[in-house]
Amino acid sequence: MRLQAIRRFQQLTSPLAAKSVEDTGFYRYGRLLSRNEVGADPAIFSMESDEFHQRVQGRAESFPLALLATATHDHKRGEDGRARLAVLSERAAEWEALVTRWSERHAAFKRKAGEEPAPSPLPADEYMLYQSLIGAWPLDLSVNDEEGIRELAGRLSDWQTKSLREAKQQSSWVTPDDSYEKACNGFLFQILDPQANADTLLELIEFINRIGPAGAVNSLAQTLLRMTIPGVPDLYQGTEMWDFSLVDPDNRRPVDFALRKQAVGESLAAKGLVDHWRDGRIKFEVVRRTLNFRKQHEALFLEGDYMPLTVEGSESQHVFAFARKHGDSLAIVIVPHRVATMVLGTNEDPTPRIAAEKWGDTVVCLPESLTAGSAAQAFRSVLTDGACPVAEGRIRVADALADLPVALLA
Repeated sequence: MRLQAIRRFQQLTSPLAAKSVEDTGFYRYGRLLSRNEVGADPAIFSMESDEFHQRVQGRAESFPLALLATATHDHKRGEDGRARLAVLSERAAEWEALVTRWSERHAAFKRKAGEEPAPSPLPADEYMLYQSLIGAWPLDLSVNDEEGIRELAGRLSDWQTKSLREAKQQSSWVTPDDSYEKACNGFLFQILDPQANADTLLELIEFINRIGPAGAVNSLAQTLLRMTIPGVPDLYQGTEMWDFSLVDPDNRRPVDFALRKQAVGESLAAKGLVDHWRDGRIKFEVVRRTLNFRKQHEALFLEGDYMPLTVEGSESQHVFAFARKHGDSLAIVIVPHRVATMVLGTNEDPTPRIAAEKWGDTVVCLPESLTAGSAAQAFRSVLTDGACPVAEGRIRVADALADLPVALLA
């Protein structure tokens, strides 16, 4: 009876969490939609590096072979869309001003929906729509591409209908409110009409162009972490390159495998990958090179120790680093975080690159257990094949991230 009770409890809790939290709460609460993801808890807005290290170590001890996934057939929005949305938390004042201006301008597009006392959409639904626009907008979509904007509007319309029904407040799957849904849908198509609302679209595209590189840095950091922390990394179809998809069925659209096959046969230097970051090959190369390295060092990643590394210097709060060690095999992972200001201030046409001088005296410190008996003066970059100097057990972040915004050293 005890085993039966445990089994029934386990059978019930997963669908209960899915239907109550992920498919209801996540569509009502929209403080920052990058936090509203399957398996996540929006109440945990962020965490410090030390806590993340502790959680990873606990996972390594209890579930060393558990799946590591950042995208699935059931995600609420694509992993790179979430990474871009996370930048909003670093540009809060600017984002608030932009949303306030849009809300005032778009009031003329609202109308009453049946007996609903407030204009449609309601503030929470409107705010989630603006965030979804930020997360899903394609990198190559311009205000002059009216056909592309209509296609995006159609995708967002499908998402919005599902969002309203899942929230079960103004509408639902069982009793859909056609009046409210039509009002919201009309609002969506009006704000995405280049003829009627060009000012908003120009502001939207300009904002995305500015925060996009910082979002790409977040994406690359997330990608490298997924493939190097303890666990078995999963790669959902198509996410070898940028994924700004919405909830299903949008995240199940056909994948351009011909493009990925072409990328396999190409080899670009780090500068070319950064300069042409919009085409997704920079992410593709990080995935390919890291998985190849992982294949060559299976025991290191399946059984190796996870060792948090101390970061010191003026920008230490913007660096996350750790080592994986197994026998004589060693890998060092260094990724930036919360670096929107550093990325945006790099040049007039931002790319996912942080100028070396911005790191100042910031260094990653290697414990003696990793350097004892070693006469090596440099590590090899797995991602670029370049050399990264090490002096007195310290790696300058400016050296490690000189060519790409993330580093895997061996």
